[in-house]
Amino acid sequence: MKTIYVIENFEHLPQKKIGRFLGIDWFRTPYWWISPIWIIIVGFIIAHFRLNEPISKQLVFDGIIYAFLIGISILLHSIGHLIAGKLVKHPMKGNLLTATLPVNRYDGIKYPSRVHLIRSMGGPLLNLFVGFILFIIDANIFKNHFISFMAYVNLLFFITAMMPIPTLDGGVLVRELRNWRK
Repeated sequence: MKTIYVIENFEHLPQKKIGRFLGIDWFRTPYWWISPIWIIIVGFIIAHFRLNEPISKQLVFDGIIYAFLIGISILLHSIGHLIAGKLVKHPMKGNLLTATLPVNRYDGIKYPSRVHLIRSMGGPLLNLFVGFILFIIDANIFKNHFISFMAYVNLLFFITAMMPIPTLDGGVLVRELRNWRK
């Protein structure tokens, strides 16, 4: 299976089980370690543009926090798919950590389009829900740039995942809506 956001051909790479979390097995490819590095780099770039200063303790601290919030948002997306899969009785078989982003693994059994539609909506909808709640918290309860940042990241994940590109959640929606009409 090809996934556009994964730079490695994970089907032909050894996959090692690293544990069990939330009732599913988690695996890694040999290049999984690249993912936290790019997330940390993005965190530092965001901190640099926000603070507009050379390397400092504050920039390092903020960069680490931004990277952590991006990582949590990615994990939330996977958890959303996991929950949706359980709701439609087609649970995720595993989650594969790759050099870029996690890949949800399911069995090869054919399921109705309704199952694929709901399952594919789980990740984006959890990101949208978390982003919405964080926007409310930031606007009404506790104003903080980290809360605002995580709200925007989750909204960005929702928008990106819903793009009608094959292998993204939006592409799955388009494909399954076409199959449902047939």
